[in-house]
Amino acid sequence: MASLGKYRPLVNLEGDIDYVKEEYHLKQVKGWYGDSPITVNGICDDTLVDDPKFSMSVASTKFQQSDFKDLQFLKQLQFDGPLEFSLYADGYPQAFEFNSHNDLTRISYKFKDQFMKSAGLANALDIQGTYSGIKGLTINKLVFAFGENQITGKGEMKSLADPEYSLNLTARSLQVRSVSNLLQPLSDITNGNTDLDVQVTGNLNAPESTSVTGNFDFTDVVYHPEGYPHPIKASVKVNLDNNKIIFDEGQLVSKLTDVKFKGFYKTAESPTLDLKVYGKSLALDEIFPESKDTDKSFTEYVNQSTLLSKGVSRISLNLSRLEGRFFKMDKVKGKLFFAKRSFKLNELNIGDNNPILVKGMLKLEDANNTTLRGMVKAEDIEAETFTKLFGSVFQNGLTGKMKNLDVRFVSQGKTREEIRKSLSAKIKLDFNAGKLHTGRLKKGALELFDLQDPGPQEKPAAKEDFTEYRQIVGTFDLEKGILNTEDFIFEELSRRTSVVGKFDLYKSEMDAVVGVAPMANLDKFLTKIPLVGKIITGGDEKSLVKSYYSVKGKFNDPDISMIPLTSLTKKVVGIFQGLFQVPQDIFLSGDETNVN
Repeated sequence: MASLGKYRPLVNLEGDIDYVKEEYHLKQVKGWYGDSPITVNGICDDTLVDDPKFSMSVASTKFQQSDFKDLQFLKQLQFDGPLEFSLYADGYPQAFEFNSHNDLTRISYKFKDQFMKSAGLANALDIQGTYSGIKGLTINKLVFAFGENQITGKGEMKSLADPEYSLNLTARSLQVRSVSNLLQPLSDITNGNTDLDVQVTGNLNAPESTSVTGNFDFTDVVYHPEGYPHPIKASVKVNLDNNKIIFDEGQLVSKLTDVKFKGFYKTAESPTLDLKVYGKSLALDEIFPESKDTDKSFTEYVNQSTLLSKGVSRISLNLSRLEGRFFKMDKVKGKLFFAKRSFKLNELNIGDNNPILVKGMLKLEDANNTTLRGMVKAEDIEAETFTKLFGSVFQNGLTGKMKNLDVRFVSQGKTREEIRKSLSAKIKLDFNAGKLHTGRLKKGALELFDLQDPGPQEKPAAKEDFTEYRQIVGTFDLEKGILNTEDFIFEELSRRTSVVGKFDLYKSEMDAVVGVAPMANLDKFLTKIPLVGKIITGGDEKSLVKSYYSVKGKFNDPDISMIPLTSLTKKVVGIFQGLFQVPQDIFLSGDETNVN
C-alpha cells in the first residue's frame, strides 16, 4: 500500500479491512515501513473519493533511524534504539486534526555535538495540532518532557516539504541539571532552576538559520567542572535577541568569590563581549583555574576561542577584593580591553588612598612569539599594603613606609615558561622606617618566581628574627633571570650596607661586593674632614667605609672574603663613594630631601 507522495510504501501487510456502509475499516493492519514495524487502525469514508474523511491511527514500537530518510530535517538526528510512537489523525487530507505521542526513553539520540541524550532517561514528546493545505501545520500544544521537567509550547510550520517553523516555548522552575543531561555545554551543571519564555524560528532543513529570542531567568545554578577547586553558583537574567545575549542582575558565588555582573555578548564572525564586574570579591583561580598544559602557547589558547582570536572584549572592574594564585588586591578599579590579538590593562588602580597603579599589555605577535609589557607604580603607601598584594606569599615579612616603587617590565616567548624566563625589568624602590624578615622575603620571592630554594629547609622564624631598618633604597635591572644593582643600600640603626653586583636567580648564584659603614661615625667623619673622597680612598682605620666584602657563589653558601679598598676597581670605588656620601638625595626626585 503506497501513498501518492514521496514516502515509501507499506509492505508485507497483514490484518482486516472491512467495507461497511461506504466506509473502509482497517483493524490491526500490520506491516513494514522500510525496516520499521507499523500498525494501522482506522476508518476512511468512501463517499468523497477526492477528499475522503478519515479517522486513522498509526503506531510503531521499534521505528528505526534509517526510515527517517524520507524526512529531510530528521536525517541529521542520529539515534540508537527503538523509537516508540503513536499518531492519531481525524479529518480530511487537506484539513485534519492530529495528536502524536513519542516515547524517547529507550533510545539515545544526538544532534551534532551539542544536543544529546543517553538511553534510559525518561523522555517524551507530545504534539497536538491541526493541518491545513492552505495554512500548513499549527501546533496548539507541544510538551517536551524529560525526567520531572517539561517545556511547553505552541507554534506553526509551513509543511513537511518546506519545514519553516516558529515556536513559542515556556518552562517554569526547570531543573537545569536535567537539561544538562541533554545539552553538552551544560554537562557540568549539578543544580539550579530556570524559567524561560523564548521564541524559536528557522527551517528544519537549515539548522544554521535558527533564531532564538526571549528570556531565561537562572537561579542558583551550580557549575562544577573537573579541575575547578570549588563549585560556582550563578544567578542571572538572560535576554536573547537573535545574535545578542544580554546579561542582567548576574551574580557568581563560590568559596572566595561573590561578584555581580551585567553586560552583553554579541555573536558574529567578529564577536563582542562587554561586561561590568563589581561587588565584594573575585578569586580568579576559582573561575579560571590554571591549566595543567604548561607547554601550550598563548596563541594556541587564543586560537581555540573565536572571541579571543577574532573578537573584541571590554571588561570593567570595580571590586572590593581581587585575588589570584600569587596576589590579593583590595579596592580594585580598572578596565581590560582585548582586540586584534592584543590584551590591554588600562590603569588598574589598587587601594583607596594613593592607589597602586598597574598597566599592562599582552600582544600575540605570531604563533611563536608573545610579548608581555607592563608597569607597577606606587608612592607613599604602607609596605604591608604592597606585600599583601601577593597574599600570604611574604608572610608579612616587610613593614614600613614605601616612599616609591616603580617597576617596568617586558618579556617575550611562546609558552608561559619561556615568557617567565625571558622577563626583563627595571625596578626602583625606596622604603623607610620599618622591619623586615629575610627568611620570609626569600621564601616568598622563590615561590613568586617559581624558583627552587638553594638552601636547606628553614624552620619558621620567630618574631625576634625581624631586622629594624631606616631605609632600603636602590635600582635593579633584571635580564633573563640575572638581577644587577649598582646602588642598593640597606640602612639599619647602627650601620649602612651597600651592595654592587649581580644575582643569577635561576642558577642561585651571586657575584657582589658589599660595603659596610658604621652609622655612629658617619656624621663625625663628614663634619671633621672636608676631603671625603680622599679619606674614602685612604683605606686606613679612620675610613668612612669600615669594610668591604667579596661575596661569590651559591646563595645558600657563598664564599665571603674581606677585601681592601685599594683592590677595588675605580668604577666600584666611584659607586661606593656616591652611595656613602649622599645615600638618600641621589634617589629623590626634584627638590625633595630627607637626609637622616
